[in-house]
Amino acid sequence: MGNNKKKRTEALVRSNADQMAQILDGLYQFIGLLDLDGTIRYLNRAPVEAAGLPEDELLGLKFWDSFWWRGGDHELLKSDLRRAAAGEVIQRETPVLTKHGPIVIEFSLYPIRDNDEKVVQVVAEGRNISERRKAELALRESERLLRQIIDLVPHFIFAKDRDGRFILVNRAVADNYGTTVEELTGKKDADFARSEEEVDHFRADDLAVIDSGIPKFIPDEPITNAEGDLRSLTTVKIPFSFSGKKAVLGVSVDITERKRLWEEAQKVQRLEALGVLAGGLAHDFNNLLSGIFGFIELARKVSKDPRTANYLDEALHSMARARGLTRQILTFAKGGAPNCRTSFLQPLVLDTARFTLSGSLISFTTDLSNDLPPCDHDPDQIGQVINNILLNAQQAMPAGGTVEIAGMVVVIAGEEIPPLAPGHYIALSFSDHGIGIPAEILPRIFDPFFTTKQKGSGLGLAVSHSIVRQHGGTITVRSEPGKGTTFTIYLPVSEKRMEPEVSPPAPADRTGSGRILLMDDEEMLLSLLSQMLERLGYATVCVRDGAAAVTAFTEARKAGAPFAAVMLDLTVPGGMGGKEAATRIRHLDTDTPLFVFSGYADDPIMASPRRYGFNDSLAKPFSFEDLARLLSKHFVK
Repeated sequence: MGNNKKKRTEALVRSNADQMAQILDGLYQFIGLLDLDGTIRYLNRAPVEAAGLPEDELLGLKFWDSFWWRGGDHELLKSDLRRAAAGEVIQRETPVLTKHGPIVIEFSLYPIRDNDEKVVQVVAEGRNISERRKAELALRESERLLRQIIDLVPHFIFAKDRDGRFILVNRAVADNYGTTVEELTGKKDADFARSEEEVDHFRADDLAVIDSGIPKFIPDEPITNAEGDLRSLTTVKIPFSFSGKKAVLGVSVDITERKRLWEEAQKVQRLEALGVLAGGLAHDFNNLLSGIFGFIELARKVSKDPRTANYLDEALHSMARARGLTRQILTFAKGGAPNCRTSFLQPLVLDTARFTLSGSLISFTTDLSNDLPPCDHDPDQIGQVINNILLNAQQAMPAGGTVEIAGMVVVIAGEEIPPLAPGHYIALSFSDHGIGIPAEILPRIFDPFFTTKQKGSGLGLAVSHSIVRQHGGTITVRSEPGKGTTFTIYLPVSEKRMEPEVSPPAPADRTGSGRILLMDDEEMLLSLLSQMLERLGYATVCVRDGAAAVTAFTEARKAGAPFAAVMLDLTVPGGMGGKEAATRIRHLDTDTPLFVFSGYADDPIMASPRRYGFNDSLAKPFSFEDLARLLSKHFVK
C-alpha cells in the first residue's frame, strides 16, 4: 500500500470510531489494529468470520497466537511486527487458517503514527488471493501444457516480430538449427541458419505478411538443417498482434520424404506411360525383325559365295544386336514378364561379373554371405541388371580399379526404402571408386533415355529399374563426386523350396516330318515360317487368325490327317488370337503340341505357356536354330 493509502488509513483511525467500524466491516479485506507488542486491539468483521470464533475470544490475544496463524511461522510474524513498529511497511504472501480451511492472503503491516510521527500502533491487512493464485497456477499449467504440446508437434511452429526475432518457437525449429528453444527465442534466423539466401527468403515472406496483413501459403521452400542436409517445407504464415505490435505466426511441415515419394511415383508413372508406347513399338519392330532376320538366315544357308556369306554374317550380327535392343525396350516397357525360378544368386553374380569385366582394367572383390537364401528371379533379366551396373562402374573408372560386390539379408520393417513392403530381402551392393555422380543428376539416372555419355542409349539403368521392380524389389543409389558410387539391388527372399536344376536341351541336329498349322496375321512372317519349316522337313498350312486355325484343325482331324503341331501368334488385331484358339483346340485335342509366338515377350502367356494350354513359347524375333531347337525339344515328327 502506498503513502496515500497509508494516510487515509491513519485518518480513518483518528476519525469517529463507530463510523470507521461500519466502513471497515463492509470490506472484504482482513483488517486488524495491533499494539506494538502484537496485542490485537481491533478486528473488522472479515477476519472474525474467517476464524469462526466470537470477537471477544480474539481481541487481547497476541497476533501470532490467534486462530489464523496456527501452524504458521510465528518467528517470522514477530520479526515483521518489529520491523513495522520501527516504521517499515511489510508486504508478502502467506498462508493463514480459516474455519473453512487454509487460504493464501496478501499480507501487509502498516505503522500508525501520532502527531509526533511516532509509531504507536500497526494496522494488519490481508486480502484473500487464493482464487487468484489458483487462476495463476492454472494459467501456468496451461502454458506448460501448451509448451509441451507445441514441442511435441513434429512440425515447425514459430512466431516472429517485425525485426525478425523469434517470439515463440518450438523444439522442431530449434532442433533444425541445432540449438535449444531458450537459445533461439529472441534471436533471428540469421544467427543460426547456414544459408543467407534462405534467410533472405524467410525475411521477405515474413515482412510481406506483416505489412499486408494477408496470410501466405508457401507450398515448397528449402531449409538447410544443422547437419547441412537440404529439407523441403510447406509453410503457412499468418499475421497476428503481439503486445500491440504486428508480428507473423507460421507453421511449416517437412515434406522432404513426401516429396521424394511423390517424385518416385511420378517416375513410375512416366516409366509406365512410356512403357506402354515402347511395348507397342517393340512388338511391331519385332515382327519386322523376324522377317528380316529370318530371310537373311535363309539366304545365308543357301549362299555359296564366301563374300556374300560374309556380308550376310555381318548383317546377322547386326540383327542380333537389334534383337537385344528390342528385348531391352520390352523389358523396360513392362519388365519382360520375368520367367522366375527359385535359386541362389551367388553363382549368377559371380558368373556375370567375370563375363562383364573380362578383358577390362576392372577387377572385383566379393563379400557374399554363404548363407544367403534363394530368391525367385529370372537369371537372364537379373544378369542383365548386374551387367548394366558393372558397365557403369567400368565407365566410371576409365583408368581401372576395383568393384566391391557384397550381399546380405536385410529386414524391411516399414517404409524406410520405398516402395518395398515389409519383409526379408537380399541386398546386393556394387561399389566403385570412380568419378561419382553429381547431386543434381542423381535423381534422374533411372529416367529412360537420360544419359551423360556420348555413347549410350540411356536405357541401361531404366531397364534395370524396371526389371527389379517387376521382381518385387527396387534399386537404390548413393554417390559422392570424386569418391564413387554404390548401387544396391533389393530382391525378396523366396518363400518357396529350391527347384532342381534342369539342363537345357541340346540344339536339334535332325529334321522332322508331317504338317504344321501356322497362324499369324502377317503375311511376310507366314511365308518366312513356312520356308524355315520346309527346310526342317515339314509341310505347312497357313491361316491369318485364330478362328481359321480352329476350323483348319477341326477339318484335319475329321479327315484323319491331323497336324503334327500347331503354332499360333498370340495377338491378332481385330480377330481371334492364339490364347482363345488354343483353348478351343484343347477342347478337341489334348495331345497335339501347341506353340505360341509373339513380339510381346512381356505377356504372361509367354512366360508361363503351360498355364494356358501351350507346350512352349517362342519370342519374336527368333532364329532358325531357335525354331529347330523348339521342335526337337518336343519331338515333333
